[in-house]
Amino acid sequence: MNPFQNKSEYVISTWMFETFDLKKALQAIANKGFNNIELWGDTVHFDPRAGLSTDNIKFWVQQYGLNIHSAHAPFRNFFNHSLDHHNDDMEFLRYRMGLWYETINRCEELRIPILVMHAMNRREYPYTLSDVKIVKETLENLCDYAGSRGVTIALENIPDNNPVLENDISCTIKNQKTLFNLSNMKFCLDIGHVPLTGADIFNEIDAAGNKLVSFHVHNNNGLIDSHDLPNTGILNWSEIYKYAREKGYLGEFVIEVYGGKDPEKKLNEVAALFNDTQQG
Repeated sequence: MNPFQNKSEYVISTWMFETFDLKKALQAIANKGFNNIELWGDTVHFDPRAGLSTDNIKFWVQQYGLNIHSAHAPFRNFFNHSLDHHNDDMEFLRYRMGLWYETINRCEELRIPILVMHAMNRREYPYTLSDVKIVKETLENLCDYAGSRGVTIALENIPDNNPVLENDISCTIKNQKTLFNLSNMKFCLDIGHVPLTGADIFNEIDAAGNKLVSFHVHNNNGLIDSHDLPNTGILNWSEIYKYAREKGYLGEFVIEVYGGKDPEKKLNEVAALFNDTQQG
């Protein structure tokens, strides 16, 4: 089964264009024949801290004939010396919650149905097994707030600490479903993160079940989260794609490939996977 037959099955994350302004990123994506996007919201683009108005985003999306499949919530770069949050964990949490609530409001304004979130950040708020109650309550509050505004929270699997610490929370889909099993919370399966947690990709799809609403698609060598092209690395995207469809997944697949200094070149390489003849 060829997974690259139909561009309409795929979504391009604007993270590929993290170093570009959003308008230029959207134009480049549309020019390559992709219609669906995930708005990157960590420091740039959709992040409220970036300062872009939802009116501007809405205008550009309509201008280039795009559909917003999902957005990615901020999850790092929260530290602010003037607020000195890291001297007070609860104050720091309240600061993050405020930003996440604001992000959800922006999703409501733009009618974005899915907001992808991380349960934690390994460096800035590295929760452990003793903090499961705090994490679950945080996710519960966010899911309730988002649900009342027509937005679904999709919890993403993220890599473990390297090396893995004894009291780490393993953020596989399977483990997060066990620890934070909320009725109104869904999941986003990042396939590139699966080898970095030591999990099995097919078991992760099974664990998510009918709560799986999005995929992040990229590849790596099993050691570093390099976000390479789907066909470059240890993961067999064709097999994963086939298994997901056979298991009843009907949604889209988000290409979350690292664009680096030349994201337009990287987008050309992604488009070439679909035998795109409009390179250049």
